[in-house]
Amino acid sequence: MKKRVRMTSVRKHVSRILACVFFCACVLSAALLMAPSEGAAAWDAVAGGYGLTAINNGAFWKATVISDDATVVIPNEHLGKPVTLVDAASFARETLETLTIPENIRYISPPDSWFMEEDFPVNLETLYFNAVDCEPPLSTSGLYSIFAMAGQSSTAGFTVHIGKNVKAIPNELFYAATYLTKVVFEADSVCERIGDSAFQACYMLKEIENFPDTVREIGSGAFGHRNEYAETAKIVKTEDDVKYIGKVAVGLSDEITATAVELKAGTSGIAASAFSRAEITEITIPSSVTAIGDYAMAHCDFLERIIFADNDNSGALNLQKIGEYTFGSPEYTPTLWLIEQLDKAEEGSLTYVRHNGQPVICLGYKEFSGAGTDPAVVEVEAGTRLLANRPFGGGTKQLVLPESLVQLNRGAFDGVSYDNNLSVKRAEGHNGD
Repeated sequence: MKKRVRMTSVRKHVSRILACVFFCACVLSAALLMAPSEGAAAWDAVAGGYGLTAINNGAFWKATVISDDATVVIPNEHLGKPVTLVDAASFARETLETLTIPENIRYISPPDSWFMEEDFPVNLETLYFNAVDCEPPLSTSGLYSIFAMAGQSSTAGFTVHIGKNVKAIPNELFYAATYLTKVVFEADSVCERIGDSAFQACYMLKEIENFPDTVREIGSGAFGHRNEYAETAKIVKTEDDVKYIGKVAVGLSDEITATAVELKAGTSGIAASAFSRAEITEITIPSSVTAIGDYAMAHCDFLERIIFADNDNSGALNLQKIGEYTFGSPEYTPTLWLIEQLDKAEEGSLTYVRHNGQPVICLGYKEFSGAGTDPAVVEVEAGTRLLANRPFGGGTKQLVLPESLVQLNRGAFDGVSYDNNLSVKRAEGHNGD
């Protein structure tokens, strides 16, 4: 009997041990399946060195670099849906040397902050940037760009190829990309804008190939202070006392002595801060100009005339956009000095920059007090295309705007009191909010 009891007890212990082992194995297997590893279990799809995560029930996809491949090409779409987001934190891989960002990417998502070398793609030598319409990829720290240390561990440095369908280089995309040595625009590029600080603090940038004539906007500090990196790359040309990058006027010659400046025919834009604080009395802008950047003519204290020239005798004017505080800055009553010197209108009436007698830009009131003494109902002249910053005063309660407006500057209503419950309507009588 004792032997039978002893055998039964042993069997029970063995069964319990086996049950425990089985249970632990199940728990471990479940943990491995649920862990956010770089295996297939962590992603909705895995291929070609990247993982894909479905967003919004598969309406679009997020891509993450997960392999140690030297070359990774992010896909443009998956299962017929676009890949619109890429995780920039995943670029920091020791083996990554060549990366392609496709046309559909709208957002490049950085980590919360970057302060360590290992947080950057230090071995990345070549980037093919094809994103057509990408948002600025700022880190929350605001101190570095995604590619700040790209190429640090490479003897070849860092080269960027801009795809032909890219419409704009986002603000600060390559800010402080210290080892960026070369930028190549693909032939037949349609790029229209170089964003604020896009290539600022790129100390080793020596070469920019095929800079496109389609660019019409160059943002603040796009190529560093006074376009120093564009100068180094030899893409700045001087004609008749004016400096140009492509077809965009970016400043005055260092040797200028004239006080009247005329931009050459075919100029497509005026860069941010291009003529800020310039001691000029007159500027002639050709009808080919479509955009004027932020602070482009701010603090030109001697400016008396802005002339829009009809170079091709068509009578047409192509201006579509003016930047923030193009004619003034927020620390002073915007455009007041310009109104006093440019417009001889009667006191209490709106003033305009004109072309062939027709209004182009509404500047505001000659007597702008900011104390609510301006009219409660304001009607902007028919044919006006653009509104300067803060053209209306604190007393404005109703605006009547013409159909001819092509842009509403975000600072257009800054001077209006929040207590006025401002109403806006079209000149032909359609009410708006």
